[in-house]
Amino acid sequence: MADDLTLDDFRKQLDRALQNGMNGLVLRFLGLEAGLPESAKRCLQRIDRMIAVMTPEERLDPACIDVNRRFLIALHSDTDPHEVQQFLRQFDQVRELMRQSAKLNIWDRIRLITGYPKLRPFPPADFKE
Repeated sequence: MADDLTLDDFRKQLDRALQNGMNGLVLRFLGLEAGLPESAKRCLQRIDRMIAVMTPEERLDPACIDVNRRFLIALHSDTDPHEVQQFLRQFDQVRELMRQSAKLNIWDRIRLITGYPKLRPFPPADFKE
């Protein structure tokens, strides 16, 4: 897909979050009004290191990463191979969610994100309380 989420895109967002901090609205949405906990920052830094040691081809298509490459990525990023595999699985889930949400209109996207099924831009004409 031409406009598919890649690990490079993800890393840019991750770097922005680590360098500038997330904005208050995002932190409130995540329930982190006091800021990003130190443990979360360390976790994001580990993910950043994993992505940093991948080749450009791997960042474009993570599906090409086999067991041997996962081992090397883990070795060079000071993580464990199972952590690399877990991250890749989670990234694949996020990418699939992004693909699905790209096909939705804005209101369906909001419903997807918030989990609020009855959200409407305004009440229908026949709406009565």
